[in-house]
Amino acid sequence: MKRLALLVFCLLMSLGTFAQSSAIGAKGGLTVGLQRWNGQQREALLSYNASFVYEMIRTETFSYLFDFGYHVKGSALRYQGYDIQGNAINTSIKDKFNNLSFIAGAKSAVDVGFSGGTLYYLLGVRLDYTINETVNSALNFDNFINRLNYGVTAGGGVEFKLSDRLLGFIEIQFSPDFSQQVYTPPGTYFVNIGGTTYQRNWQEQKVINIPLELTVGMKFLRY
Repeated sequence: MKRLALLVFCLLMSLGTFAQSSAIGAKGGLTVGLQRWNGQQREALLSYNASFVYEMIRTETFSYLFDFGYHVKGSALRYQGYDIQGNAINTSIKDKFNNLSFIAGAKSAVDVGFSGGTLYYLLGVRLDYTINETVNSALNFDNFINRLNYGVTAGGGVEFKLSDRLLGFIEIQFSPDFSQQVYTPPGTYFVNIGGTTYQRNWQEQKVINIPLELTVGMKFLRY
């Protein structure tokens, strides 16, 4: 994973020779993990994300964006159970997919004169690789997890100057997958509910990631 990160970093740095100016930085924040299982929306999983960002600035209002980061995606099941004394307890089951993501896209300013900074929107294509996962709502699902997934990322934010060469930004992104994180054909599977394993006949399962992310970051301008 370290070699892959270094390769992407070197690639992004080399692209700067073709830009009028560029910026490099980092960002991180909250991920609201959402998934659809066979079209049914599960509850949100609160997790985190962190990325390196590189920007090729073409004009004052337009630039190309490249993003390489670590994103914890997934969903949760929450229900009320009972302990051995019969007392009601709230229980949750979390399914997590730890992904490396690469995004290539573009950013455009929409209001350069905004008093709090520069407002912008962005759109890009995305490729994800799942390095590991924790699926607690079902057992023996390793063979059904797709390691490579793809989709789009759309969002927007506000960018503000911290110094002559240092910019800060706050950003929100929506990143639905076009591919399926998990696909299982119909069959008999073991599921884990409240710490107890059951055998169940399941229909076909299609799991799609649709996370929402809120991040803050900084980047340095390079001329």
